[in-house]
Amino acid sequence: MKYKGFFKTVNDKPIEGINIWVSDWNKDFWGFYAWIDKDNYEEDIQAIQKLIKQLNYRDGDVYIELIDYEGELDSFYHYLYDLGKYTQSDVLNTKYWEILEEKGNPFFHYFSELNGSGYIEDLESAEYIVFNDWYEVLETYHPDLYKALDDSGGLGSFDIEHFYNCSGFHEIGDVIVCETY
Repeated sequence: MKYKGFFKTVNDKPIEGINIWVSDWNKDFWGFYAWIDKDNYEEDIQAIQKLIKQLNYRDGDVYIELIDYEGELDSFYHYLYDLGKYTQSDVLNTKYWEILEEKGNPFFHYFSELNGSGYIEDLESAEYIVFNDWYEVLETYHPDLYKALDDSGGLGSFDIEHFYNCSGFHEIGDVIVCETY
């Protein structure tokens, strides 16, 4: 990456990634936009950190702001945005990107809904099973009951939601999420 002055992007826009603004804290001496590509995050973060070190020879505080995202990174982007009050420097922590790579973008939405924000260790240990509807939950955990209700025509009148509601299942948007341990 090469510095091209204020308001210039130091690399190309990826198909899927996050755009950030990086500058000295007061935005007096240097600043640049950079994309972090989801598929190339390690190299991009390393290059951004190298450029920060080069430009920040005054050794002042660095300001990092999330600007935008491209592709299916909305939940990841908003999770990182909510972590930072004054600067969103967590975007340069490769651990978050590793969790994204392993668990996917929707995971950050489920985690935020159920836990708010959390430490990296909390993210690493959290696991969820996602179901399309309550019928899928019943069929997965009680297949004999599901079959009996389905065969007898009673499936539609069985209150599946209340049958499971107190057992670690949560409706988030249009899916049912189960926390696993």
